[in-house]
Amino acid sequence: MDKFSIGIFDSGYGGLTVFKSIAQKLPQYDYIYLGDNARS
Repeated sequence: MDKFSIGIFDSGYGGLTVFKSIAQKLPQYDYIYLGDNARS
Protein backbone atom coordinates (compact mmCIF):
# COMPACT_ATOMS: atom_id res chain seq x y z
CA MET A 1 0.00 0.00 0.00
CA ASP A 2 1.18 3.53 -0.74
CA LYS A 3 2.18 5.68 2.20
CA PHE A 4 0.68 9.16 2.24
CA SER A 5 1.83 12.35 3.91
CA ILE A 6 -0.33 15.01 5.51
CA GLY A 7 0.79 18.61 5.12
CA ILE A 8 0.07 21.19 7.81
CA PHE A 9 0.68 24.91 7.34
CA ASP A 10 0.76 26.93 10.55
CA SER A 11 0.37 30.64 9.91
CA GLY A 12 0.35 31.71 13.53
CA TYR A 13 -1.43 30.95 16.77
CA GLY A 14 -2.28 27.36 17.76
CA GLY A 15 -1.09 25.40 14.74
CA LEU A 16 1.49 23.32 16.58
CA THR A 17 -1.13 22.20 19.10
CA VAL A 18 -3.44 21.15 16.26
CA PHE A 19 -0.56 19.33 14.56
CA LYS A 20 0.28 17.37 17.72
CA SER A 21 -3.36 16.34 18.15
CA ILE A 22 -3.65 15.13 14.56
CA ALA A 23 -0.35 13.24 14.75
CA GLN A 24 -1.49 11.43 17.91
CA LYS A 25 -4.80 10.39 16.34
CA LEU A 26 -3.31 9.40 12.97
CA PRO A 27 0.17 8.00 13.72
CA GLN A 28 0.24 5.86 10.56
CA TYR A 29 0.92 8.90 8.35
CA ASP A 30 4.02 10.97 7.70
CA TYR A 31 3.67 14.72 8.26
CA ILE A 32 5.08 17.80 6.62
CA TYR A 33 4.82 20.77 8.99
CA LEU A 34 5.45 24.34 7.81
CA GLY A 35 5.37 27.00 10.50
CA ASP A 36 5.44 30.79 10.22
CA ASN A 37 6.64 32.49 13.41
CA ALA A 38 6.25 36.07 12.14
CA ARG A 39 2.77 36.50 13.65
CA SER A 40 2.90 34.20 16.65
